[in-house]
Amino acid sequence: MIETILSIVDKKSLMFGKMIGLMGVMFVQLSTWLVLGLGIYKVVMGKFSLPIPIDFTNIDLSLLPLNIFLILMGFLFFAAIMTGTGAVGTGAEDSRNLSSIFIILSIFPIYLMQLLITDPNGTIATVLSYFPFTSFMVLLIRNSFGALPLPELILGIFTSVVYVVAAMYIAMKLFELGCLMYNRRPSLKEVLGYMNIKPFKK
Repeated sequence: MIETILSIVDKKSLMFGKMIGLMGVMFVQLSTWLVLGLGIYKVVMGKFSLPIPIDFTNIDLSLLPLNIFLILMGFLFFAAIMTGTGAVGTGAEDSRNLSSIFIILSIFPIYLMQLLITDPNGTIATVLSYFPFTSFMVLLIRNSFGALPLPELILGIFTSVVYVVAAMYIAMKLFELGCLMYNRRPSLKEVLGYMNIKPFKK
């Protein structure tokens, strides 16, 4: 099927088309959750008069633009990583196995949630804020609690853009390499060679 599709569109259009489609699904899903959440909140507060400890007047809406930016950048980063990883797999099962490590890294900050909340400016939180696979979620958590100093805020925005651009470039190269392969996963040496990266030799 991939050969048929590539006879109509080029590789870059196909890859970015997949990412745009996934992004559309993400926005629809988030919008659905938001609408349902607000609807349930209105029904519960209006008809059942149950005490729900949510005070929307205390929410700092000035944090929202950066949070949306980090969500978008994080999605683009992992979408690019998953696209590139899936391209070098020999099938759906192989691609899932390859991408499992990135899924684990993406949800790793959840296991440190208590630490990030109690000490958002600690060493671990600061280090994870600039590690590619955890930076988006950690920056999002720290920004939501207003614990992100201005220099780290600027650096976080810059590194997020750099990570996304780098991930898209690598994904594009892996996608091109995967299109050249047939029923075979490229080795690490082949991947580095195609990307013009020479590993260190002893």
